[in-house]
Amino acid sequence: MYEASDEDDSYPEDNATAASKKLRSTNTSTRAHLQSSREQLPSPEASSANDGPILTRRASNRKRKGSSKKPARNPPPRPQKWTIANPNWAVNWRKAIDYPPGPRSNLTTTIDKREIEMLDEGRFLNDSLINFYLGWLQRKLQQEDPELARRIYIHNTFFYTTLTPGNKGFNYNAVKRWTRNIDLLSFDYIVVPVNDLEENHWYLAIICNAPKLLPDKPDSEAPGTVDNPIQLDSPGNSVNNLKEPPLPSPPLAKTPEVEVIDLEPDTDVPKPEEQDEPPKPKPQRKRRGKARRKYDPTKPRIIILDSLAKSRSPASTNLKKYLVAEIAERKQIDVVPPRAIGMSAVGIPRQNNGYDCGVFLLSYVEEFLKQPDEFSRQILQAEDLDMEFQKAPDLRRTIRDILFSLQRSVEIIEIH
Repeated sequence: MYEASDEDDSYPEDNATAASKKLRSTNTSTRAHLQSSREQLPSPEASSANDGPILTRRASNRKRKGSSKKPARNPPPRPQKWTIANPNWAVNWRKAIDYPPGPRSNLTTTIDKREIEMLDEGRFLNDSLINFYLGWLQRKLQQEDPELARRIYIHNTFFYTTLTPGNKGFNYNAVKRWTRNIDLLSFDYIVVPVNDLEENHWYLAIICNAPKLLPDKPDSEAPGTVDNPIQLDSPGNSVNNLKEPPLPSPPLAKTPEVEVIDLEPDTDVPKPEEQDEPPKPKPQRKRRGKARRKYDPTKPRIIILDSLAKSRSPASTNLKKYLVAEIAERKQIDVVPPRAIGMSAVGIPRQNNGYDCGVFLLSYVEEFLKQPDEFSRQILQAEDLDMEFQKAPDLRRTIRDILFSLQRSVEIIEIH
């Protein structure tokens, strides 16, 4: 039998002890080496003094959660006010101007210093300025193309707010007398400036082909043939006293708005047919944007031109009701209310601020009066508009120049 010697009995204990001592010695050596390495690294103060590199932690490229805030944009600079840049302007403004000259019309208004200040950049246009430029454009058209002028009627800015008190109701009786001396249904185009009192926003409505709402008549009695042309500036066409529109009534409970858009599908939907075999897949084509709806330019239509590109279905509905009421009152004919005839113009200039809506309204009217048939056709046929609209600052300057020119004319008349 094997008997362990003294060396054999001590071997396991001695080897373990030796291994332990060796491991401790290694750890001690490693720690000493690390400590020595740290001591050799330059301190920040020493590095700064010696212009040596400073060891820093590399910044992480990862975005922390909740730190995706965009840097605040600087607000756009305020536009320079013409009246401040030209402090002597008031010296050249002698007295208020009543326009148009001659007998009062529905667009007659008074312009004074207050309106000149409103032509500064950053200011809203009021009723007086809008009615003034509408009257100026109408008078210019009457002088340049009287025949075309007889096809267009322009309401003033108080018409729609009176028709729809508080932007909620509908009161035809309130405006019934406004057109008692004209045949509104003989005009191919009816221009309606709209002031949304709730949003403090101006936009434009153009009623096209209103005579087409009347029942068919023999050619000799076709609507629109007027033996005695109507003078739009005649006394009978005036509103006795132009007053500021009444303050809006307290807001009523909101009711769902009816979308005044032609709901007929563009094309008839074919009925499914039974097939023995599944149809072969057609090659995929690139997806395109939604095609614009086209409308017949010879049919009655209400075009809404809004520089904020908002839906204005209630305005289309109210103007349609107004036309039906006007036909019943003037023609003694009860017509079936037409289906939805409102549409919103696309591809027109839009405002990029909160104060130029009135200027854009006037630019739409200005361009429309140059070629009304082509203007409406291009919009109804969803074509790209081939027109040059005045930019807002330029149009403000144009109106201001006209007013000071009229002011000088008044001075010349008074001198003589």
